[in-house]
Amino acid sequence: LERQAVPADTGPYLHLQLSGGEVPIAAILRVDDRRPGLLVRFPARDSHRIPKADSGRGYSFERPVPVGSDTFGLPILVADMDARGVFSAMAADLVSAVEQARGRGPAVDVVLQRIALWRRFLQRRVALLTDEEVRGLAGELEVLSRVAAVDDVDRALDAWRGPFGDLHDFAFTDGPIEVK
Repeated sequence: LERQAVPADTGPYLHLQLSGGEVPIAAILRVDDRRPGLLVRFPARDSHRIPKADSGRGYSFERPVPVGSDTFGLPILVADMDARGVFSAMAADLVSAVEQARGRGPAVDVVLQRIALWRRFLQRRVALLTDEEVRGLAGELEVLSRVAAVDDVDRALDAWRGPFGDLHDFAFTDGPIEVK
C-alpha cells in the first residue's frame, strides 16, 4: 500500500482504489501514524445512514469525512495491528459484496448491511450491558409494546432490528425508527 498509494482528496490519507461503482472502496494509509484501513464512499444523500464513529476488536470507525460536494467517506482503520489478517478479510468481504451487488440492488444497502454484520462480529462484549445499553433496550421494548398493541405482534417483532445490531432499531416499510 505504501509503495502504490497516492495522496487522496480525503485528508490525511494515502489512497489506493480497490473498487468503483455506486460505493467506491479504497485502501488507505493514515499518514501521521501509518495506520492502514479502508475508505468507503457514500453518496451525500445517504450520509444519515453512515455508521457512527466507534471501535471494536481490531478496528476503529472514524468520523465520516466529506469527499467532494456530493460524497462522504467512512474511514475504517485497523486499531490492533495484530488483527490485520481479520481486518483484511473484512476488507475483501466488503469489496466482494459491492462487486456482487452490481445490477442486483442498491450497493449502499449491501455495504451497510455487511458493515453492520462485521461490527457485530467484532464487537467488544466482555461484560454485562452498560447503563446506556439497558436504557436503550428498555426504550426499544416500550416501542415494541406500543407497536404490538396497535398493530400485528408478528409485524412488530419482524420490524424490531435492535437485537441484530442493525443501523436502526426498527425497520418498517414506511421507514426506520431509531429509539432515543
